[in-house]
Amino acid sequence: MPQPPHPHPHTSPLPPGFASSAAWPVLHIDFHTGASKVFEFTAADYLRAAFLDERALAHRPVRGLDTTLADIEQALSNAHAEQPPLHWLFHVGHCGSTLISRLLDVLPGLLGLREPLPLLELAMRSTEPSSPLGRVSQDAFDRDLALTLNVLRRGFADTRSILVKPTSVVALLGPELLSRLPQSRAIGLSMKLRPWLAIMLRDPALRHGMRQQAPVRIAAWHRLTGEGALRIHALDDAQLLAMSWLVQQLQWRALRAERALAGRLLAIDFDDFLADPRSHLFTLAQHIGYAADPVALAPQRCAELLARYAKDPAQRFDADTRRHEIDTAKRRFADEIARGMAWARDALARTGADELHAALG
Repeated sequence: MPQPPHPHPHTSPLPPGFASSAAWPVLHIDFHTGASKVFEFTAADYLRAAFLDERALAHRPVRGLDTTLADIEQALSNAHAEQPPLHWLFHVGHCGSTLISRLLDVLPGLLGLREPLPLLELAMRSTEPSSPLGRVSQDAFDRDLALTLNVLRRGFADTRSILVKPTSVVALLGPELLSRLPQSRAIGLSMKLRPWLAIMLRDPALRHGMRQQAPVRIAAWHRLTGEGALRIHALDDAQLLAMSWLVQQLQWRALRAERALAGRLLAIDFDDFLADPRSHLFTLAQHIGYAADPVALAPQRCAELLARYAKDPAQRFDADTRRHEIDTAKRRFADEIARGMAWARDALARTGADELHAALG
């Protein structure tokens, strides 16, 4: 018999205005027990946050309260305010998405949400409805996804639109996310595989993180390619990374093949962006409904962001520094990179995705 959700004897009532205001972000939801954490944010807190999780709470005392998923659902069901359009910045991970999100923050009325944790928690549960070992039905997953999207679509009084930059694995939920919100547009940010492997292989934490997300990615691989025999344990780190990069290219290709979605998608390569940030930013702004040139609106802010590490603006980090670090990593991890590249070339030959060869680098 399924177990009922755990009781929550110490929860607090949700504040007035919760249902329509981004002033009360939900930074954590345990979708199994229903336990949830809500905090009080200002617009400046969102501008500062590289991650909408506990890391967003470190810079100042932040009021928080414990609540339940049922209370959140009840509050949202009573909301009648018009919700702003919500757009997506999908990406392969560690390819400049935080920088681009921060640069687009200068657009008037744009609320940027970077890596909201409930979306990651949902992505990690997304394989359960189709698995014989899954504890989550498709109806339950769909209900939780709908509720999470409603949580994300709350703004401030001056919010014109919302741009969500989710964790990279969330891009594999792209079909569900875009089909539920017909006004949503999506940016697909990537970079060539070879330099991306150099970035990812140099950091043990990035290798570990990709292994944690591997079940979701391998399930998407099975769905998109029909290669149901591929197993995580059979792939070394470089091969697993190559699969993880490639499965997101295949997912983006599948989205572009849907005629109803094609006009809502815009692909961008990060190295192309760095070669001409201003024109690319203007194109991205237009794609999500703005006629303004972000660099013209805030030239000093944009220049500062382009010279800093987006996840930690205290660190100086520009395109030249990035290029030097990638070149160093390419030499250090040359053998592993070669294995990952060979796996990707073989996979493209097997799956018939020959047009992606140019993106390998």
